[in-house]
Amino acid sequence: MQIGDFVQVHLQDPREQWLGRLIELRDAGVVLRGIEIRLVEAYRYQFQRDVLEVFPQTLFLPMRRIERIYLDEPLGDVPSMVATILASTGFASEDLFAPGWGNN
Repeated sequence: MQIGDFVQVHLQDPREQWLGRLIELRDAGVVLRGIEIRLVEAYRYQFQRDVLEVFPQTLFLPMRRIERIYLDEPLGDVPSMVATILASTGFASEDLFAPGWGNN
């Protein structure tokens, strides 16, 4: 995994899952810009309704909470989560979860 890759991060205490772009990877934890995985469908479909309710966040996730980090990639014929979002929104990958998004 490299800075700029889209990843899925699984956390504990409390249990959460995030999808986003990896900004920093440090001994203390990771900095990620993205959304909770449970909000992916709402994020995708909000653009068809022109009602923005789900906004990407930039957050630091401490290493003590991280269970695992996956590269968001296709599994056989199943596209990655990011590919699914890009296909339904028409965004370019460099614009997905970009800072300042939604502030127009």
